[in-house]
Amino acid sequence: MGKAGVPAQRGTDDSGLTREQTAAVHAVEALVPPLLVSLLPYGHIPNRNRAAVLEALESRTVDQLRERIARRWVAYGYEPTIHHGELRSAVGAALELIAPTRYCPDLSCEDGTLIDTGAECRACTERRESRRAARLAGKPVPTGRTGKGKAPALECADCGRPFPGAVPADLVCLRCHEEAAAAFAALAAGLAGQDQEQQNDGAEEREALELEAQRRRAHRAAEAAPAVEDVASAAAAAAAEEDARIRAELLAANPWMADYAPEAAAARGPAPF
Repeated sequence: MGKAGVPAQRGTDDSGLTREQTAAVHAVEALVPPLLVSLLPYGHIPNRNRAAVLEALESRTVDQLRERIARRWVAYGYEPTIHHGELRSAVGAALELIAPTRYCPDLSCEDGTLIDTGAECRACTERRESRRAARLAGKPVPTGRTGKGKAPALECADCGRPFPGAVPADLVCLRCHEEAAAAFAALAAGLAGQDQEQQNDGAEEREALELEAQRRRAHRAAEAAPAVEDVASAAAAAAAEEDARIRAELLAANPWMADYAPEAAAARGPAPF
């Protein structure tokens, strides 16, 4: 056995592969969904393309390729494409399911995720961001690619996933559109939350200011109350003093009125009848 799942050279068949290599190719072919196999020439990957299968086995085991094929079958949307009669190349689709991540130089990368750690692949992330920035800036982005033993494929201008069938006018796949929409919605929700939080903070601040204003008004009223009472007492005293002065002047000018003064009447007591 050679590297990963590639058998060592030992005897060949009419396709130029050893019996072990042919068996390995057949084991991988058996992982391809039957719906797609039914569209392949003679129900298998052509001999001229089997080198691409062996290339995939250089860095992945058969079990790992099973997971890759199952994931890409769903992620790339091959089944609905076939049902709608839009699949451009059955052989190209089969190889796309099997082949290593074409646009990433890191063999441990599995469609943007490092197979050993599960972390995001930095090279893929930077590539995608660069492609998206170029596209948004109106710069040309490569959207067609070929590989060893592989038919040309049109790919998403953002993520690089292939278009198995109909190609969108903007060359951006549905998944990237959905991810962009979700990111925009999350940003909008975050901004709305910040705005609501600012509004709540403003309402609380206004309420605090109003309470403080009420407290200060009450304090000033409490401080002013004794002064008002003092003014009222002083005014009453001044009025009494003025009344006494006037009575004194009247009595001085008219002594006969002394008998009618309130003090004299109180001294005489109640009337006899």
